[in-house]
Amino acid sequence: MRPLIEYYETANDVVVSAVKKVDWKRTGKISIIIIPALLWTPFYIILGYVYKGSTWVNEAGGNLIEEFLND
Repeated sequence: MRPLIEYYETANDVVVSAVKKVDWKRTGKISIIIIPALLWTPFYIILGYVYKGSTWVNEAGGNLIEEFLND
């Protein structure tokens, strides 16, 4: 049976009902997993570039020192 008066839904009502429907326990668990994964990925990529750069500097510096000492 329909109510005698139909109330319109405001934007505030829509937001409040959407927030109440969220499963906060599951959302928290997902954020505990996703946030470290999103932070680790760029850190790991940057760490790889730093390692490649330091390896290049080590080899180039070693070659320069060897040439200097042999002259």
